[in-house]
Amino acid sequence: MNLLNKAVILTLITLSIITASCKPRVKPEDGKGEAKKTEAVSTTPAPHVAQVIFLPPPKNELYPEREQLAEAFRKSAESTFNQAGWLFTELDLSKILFTKWGEEIANAVVKRKVLVFTFGDAYVPFLKELAWDKRFNLTVVVALTSPLAKTSPRVVELSFNAEEIGFLAGIMASQLTVTGNVAVFAFSDDYYSDLMVAGLSQGLLLERRGAHVRDLRISRQDAASPQNSKKLASLFENANKGLDPRFGIDVVVSFLGALGEEFMRSLAEGGTPVISSLVYREEKSRKAFVTSLLYDFSSLPAFLVKNEQKLQLFRNYPLIKDAQIPSKGQTTASQVDSQEQEYPSGPRVYQVGLKDGLITTSGFRDYQRFHSLPIDFLETLDYYTKAIIAGEIKIKKELPED
Repeated sequence: MNLLNKAVILTLITLSIITASCKPRVKPEDGKGEAKKTEAVSTTPAPHVAQVIFLPPPKNELYPEREQLAEAFRKSAESTFNQAGWLFTELDLSKILFTKWGEEIANAVVKRKVLVFTFGDAYVPFLKELAWDKRFNLTVVVALTSPLAKTSPRVVELSFNAEEIGFLAGIMASQLTVTGNVAVFAFSDDYYSDLMVAGLSQGLLLERRGAHVRDLRISRQDAASPQNSKKLASLFENANKGLDPRFGIDVVVSFLGALGEEFMRSLAEGGTPVISSLVYREEKSRKAFVTSLLYDFSSLPAFLVKNEQKLQLFRNYPLIKDAQIPSKGQTTASQVDSQEQEYPSGPRVYQVGLKDGLITTSGFRDYQRFHSLPIDFLETLDYYTKAIIAGEIKIKKELPED
């Protein structure tokens, strides 16, 4: 082989080596290589170890705030529970015959550990009996209901400290009133309304000694009627009768939620500061409320996850032998109450308050577009909020004697 041929061969070998070394790397997005494998492993969701079944309360014109609370809950429920390894399921029982509710729950259960959550009173009788069902390791969590009677220890009652909402409203009213006469609208024969009014009177009188609370009550049925504004106006006018016009009611607190909103907006438009509760809608006019005190149900899923151990949400309480969910005339929980019990009585009650981050205000931005707040208003409110959270202030749940 002559020198010329050798040189050609060496050149070709060199070029092939250079070409091979310059071959482009496979990108992760091409679906090849280790980088893609690592990414696939990191995005694999953790397996669900428990299940949350949410039963939204049925629509009811007497409780319009429930839809807003349900929407706030489901807004963060799925993502929050999934991160905790809890499967989230929503089940609407309102369109199902009540004799089929137990069957629907059984069909929805896919995990051994199950938490059933609802709020309000609509499903409470059914759920109290469901808690006796031995087929599941099942816990029932109920919020915003009247105090529950004796039942299974598998029932957890989240009792919101509505008196704290009332107390903060009273503090705000004390900073806003000039005359010392404050009117509060609330529902008659309503457990949570009584708590709010009790708290309001304590907050108002603590900061404004000698002030007067005009406690104006209306039934939910009347508040939901088309004539509700006229009825509320009549209550307000009667409360002002006999008062010197110079010292009439100059601040109003409403615990009626959406049912009293139309009349309360009219008061606000006329220049009367109105502190509301339960619902919030943005208002860019003089009809704006000072603020709305709210139950923050968007934070409730995180609260349940954080307090799983404290609330013992998935503890498998042993039930009385032969106790079971009553269906078709079978044994009921009330029939076994008198038997020997080998477990703690229920429900297990947890007091939910400001310390849990589930009670909040809608802020004051809307109101401050058109009005100014007293100079120490926000500082005073912040002081008492922190004092309640720290346990430095004890608010009574009872209405004052007068």
